[in-house]
Amino acid sequence: MRPLRFAPRLLSVGILIQAWISLAAPSLAAVCPVPSAGHPTIGSAVADGTCTTIQLAAGSYPENVEIGRDVAVAGAGSAATTLLGALRSTGSGTEVALSGLAVDGSAPGVAGCWPDLLEAAGGGRVVAGPDVVVRNTAAASGLCRIFDDGFESGSALAWSDFAP
Repeated sequence: MRPLRFAPRLLSVGILIQAWISLAAPSLAAVCPVPSAGHPTIGSAVADGTCTTIQLAAGSYPENVEIGRDVAVAGAGSAATTLLGALRSTGSGTEVALSGLAVDGSAPGVAGCWPDLLEAAGGGRVVAGPDVVVRNTAAASGLCRIFDDGFESGSALAWSDFAP
């Protein structure tokens, strides 16, 4: 029985084809740092379907985020990374995994005032991992506006149902 031999030319063509496929195929899993040139906001990383993990640098992120796919959102720790707004997971079977961040609704006028800062709708799930803190001090202190369209002066005390 003769040993199998591979022609050097055939072997090199196979290696080139494999390299081309690995370079041409899009990455199915990616860690996307925020903020970065490609992803300045959490929302931009959510919109990028290749981001399976959104890695937040220390800082505050004044935005409301709606996520309709599986993704992990990881911060630099709840004392260092804060989402100033609400996060909503939508869609059947969608799971958003959080770790190392604070979600804070205490910035009325910046991110809004929400009764639920973490919400799962339409069969979506929000899973809180290690070091996740959720606080809504604006709602607890009465700092939330009833109308966000400028109808009132910014204080619920100034609002009236009297029509002149």
